[in-house]
Amino acid sequence: MPTLVTATTLKTHVKTALTDAALDRILDDLEDTVNRRFGPLTGAVERRAPEQLTDILWLSRIPSTISAVSERVGTTTTALAADDYEQKGRRLRRLTTGTNSRSEWGDYVDVTYDATDDTNNRVMAIIDAARVEVEYRAATSETVGDFSKTYVDMVTERNRILARLRKRVV
Repeated sequence: MPTLVTATTLKTHVKTALTDAALDRILDDLEDTVNRRFGPLTGAVERRAPEQLTDILWLSRIPSTISAVSERVGTTTTALAADDYEQKGRRLRRLTTGTNSRSEWGDYVDVTYDATDDTNNRVMAIIDAARVEVEYRAATSETVGDFSKTYVDMVTERNRILARLRKRVV
């Protein structure tokens, strides 16, 4: 059962004769897709391997709170203290003045955090993408008398809608 958008909620935005069970399958798939592409709402864990020796590390989303940062150098893993890094937006900068000071990030860095709340953006993207799926027609175009209509490709349109979230989480 979807947690962000229910079949009942979707029906307030989209007119459809599909059953709640069918809509729930669409909504489950969309919510899973959003979580895979953009991370979960809470408890995100990212493993980063810096592309080069640098004191800057970029997360995929902006943290509202960071609960843990650990760094592996060779075979040694160290739980970092809050004074070992500085966070500004999505950027974490390694500090040379902290408890476990280093001038560069280690081989791997695991960051556990809750991202800034983008629930409303996710809900609207899921509703818009579900609308595309509910209204999907297999034909690329249709002509009745003088009337002609061309339909968008469902997968392309769904990806375009979900891509809006990427712009909002950076």
